[in-house]
Amino acid sequence: MRDGLLSTQAQTAGEQTAPTTAPKRGEDRGAGLPGWLQPPGEQERWRRELWSAVCGLAERYPGVFSKLVADWWSDRALTEVLGALVAWRSQLDAGQQPDPRAELLFHDRLELLERRLAQAGDPTAARFSGGPPPSEWLA
Repeated sequence: MRDGLLSTQAQTAGEQTAPTTAPKRGEDRGAGLPGWLQPPGEQERWRRELWSAVCGLAERYPGVFSKLVADWWSDRALTEVLGALVAWRSQLDAGQQPDPRAELLFHDRLELLERRLAQAGDPTAARFSGGPPPSEWLA
């Protein structure tokens, strides 16, 4: 039911209800990849942008992101989830989702992420603290 909250939103021609992003600065993303997935040939730029955006989410939602492990980027599935959340938050902030249920659903997803982070991994592992992205991830 939670996933269907936005399905009742009236749609105008061409309007999307799924949290997607357009290519940044008019760039062709190629292969039809959504903005939260790493495009071929743009690894370093995309990873720097994602790192910066995750730092922004961590500042905005410290309770959730206090549980994020320092090497979150080594888990591809987690990286994609964070990328999708970044894209979704960006759309919400830009007013591209006028239905308030989109905001509520975003916060539900944050809660699910928080539970996932709390239940997974080593509780003594280093936690994400922002700063510059690690060079081994950018390479």
